Formats: sequence, structure tokens, C-alpha cells
Amino acid sequence: MKAFKTSRICFVLAITASAAATALWIHHYLTTPPALEIRSTRITIPRGTSFEGVIRELDTCGIVERPALLLRLTPLLLDVSSIKAGEYRFEEPDAPLEVIRKLIRGEVITYKVTIPEGFTIRQIAGLLAVEDLVDEDAFIRAARDREVCLLYTSPSPRDSLH
Repeated sequence: MKAFKTSRICFVLAITASAAATALWIHHYLTTPPALEIRSTRITIPRGTSFEGVIRELDTCGIVERPALLLRLTPLLLDVSSIKAGEYRFEEPDAPLEVIRKLIRGEVITYKVTIPEGFTIRQIAGLLAVEDLVDEDAFIRAARDREVCLLYTSPSPRDSLH
């Protein structure tokens, strides 16, 4: 009877130690930058991309390791539905959770552009195309599309007075 109790205690201790070791390994994986070489990698997350698609892109670009594990663990810890679309830059390896947090915070690349007063739509498109920020023809089409303009135009303060 005593041998049975001892073996049961050993079994419980082995399971507990195994669970603790697994938890430590998972914590290490999620919070430690991987030993990857990243050279200023830019990725674009299109609007409506699934979390699986985001992880696939991060893996393809060499930003994360063990994508299947990240795909399963991250939703348990973070609200992955809050990932923002946009263009992101990764300069150096970062911990997998920090990579996802960056996407959730929406730390997208921003570009400073000065448009001289009086420029036409065509001149603005040319200026942005030279900087490789837009396709010139697509920009002109979008700038002339009433529905697109309404998406990016705020009402005038005078409009709210009436």
C-alpha cells in the first residue's frame, strides 16, 4: 500500500514538473527574441487579413519562428482581432508577443510628404509616385472618385452650424 502511495506521489510530481517546464518554455518562446537575422524587413497587412494570414506573412518574411505555435497561443493572451492593417517595419528580431503587440497598437510606417500649395491632383500623384508611395494612375482615379473622397473628408465646421 505504501509503495502505491509513493508511486502516485511520484507520478503527480512528474506531471507537475512537466507542466511547469512546458509553461516556462512557452513563456520563453513568447517573450524572447528569436535568433533570426532580420534586415529592416517591411511587411504589409491588408485590411481584412485573418490572424492566420498575418502569422503566415510574418513567417514568410522571417520575423517569427514556430508560426503554428504562435497561431494557437497568441489568441489566448491578446485580442488578435484588434490587429491594424498597414505597412510595418521590423528592424531587428523581437519577441513574438511584442511583434503581435506592435500590430495591435498599429505602429505603421508613416511618411512625411510636403505638397506645395496649388499642386493639382496630377502633380500630387507624380510627387507621391516618385517617392514610390502610390501608383500614379490609381491615385488619380481614387482622388476623382466621389465615394473615396467622402471616406477621407471631414465635414466643415460651418456644416455643423446649420
